[in-house]
Amino acid sequence: MWFFKSKTEKALEKILAYQKLVLRNQKVLTTNQFVIAKRLELLQQMVSTLMLRGKPGPLFITVTGERSVEGMADIILFSVSLPPKSAPDVAKRELTIVVGGGEPDVRSLGPDELLVEGLEGLQDSNVEVSLVDIDDGGNRSDASSASAVLTDNVPPPQPGVLGISIVGEEFAPEPEPAPEPAPEPEPAPEPEPAPEFDLVDDDADEEIV
Repeated sequence: MWFFKSKTEKALEKILAYQKLVLRNQKVLTTNQFVIAKRLELLQQMVSTLMLRGKPGPLFITVTGERSVEGMADIILFSVSLPPKSAPDVAKRELTIVVGGGEPDVRSLGPDELLVEGLEGLQDSNVEVSLVDIDDGGNRSDASSASAVLTDNVPPPQPGVLGISIVGEEFAPEPEPAPEPAPEPEPAPEPEPAPEFDLVDDDADEEIV
């Protein structure tokens, strides 16, 4: 027995089949999106880890001044210049300062801070600093460190204004005139030349007869 489907039924079957295909593809797409999102998250973690395997750039310690304390060595003022952050996702920085072998002074800084001022220590003491960058996942970079001796290389301030006062005068004797130079001697007259005489042979003038 044969059953013939109308055009409407055939069209409905095609629609249902297409709907199943769309649902199946949507499920696959959703799964792929989830997989892609996980892979992207993993890649981001790997990039962050790779970037933080290094360490921040060099630190610079600069003496900025001094102040005197009675009965003890001078206090040297200094600052620490920091390099730019080592990765884009750095959330904070940790600076450790040790002066003269004392207790570490650990300071939490913002990711974009490049200068720490107002530091001080006794003259000729050793200062050590180290910097660590920390990303938003709590990963810590290797430390970048520097050390220096707090040497007094700050010159004293410029002296005040000098004053000049006139307190009197003295009269110096007039100098004696210089003697006139002696006249130069007149040159001696040159001797006159002796007169010249012609020698005449008297015998030559006689005629021979």
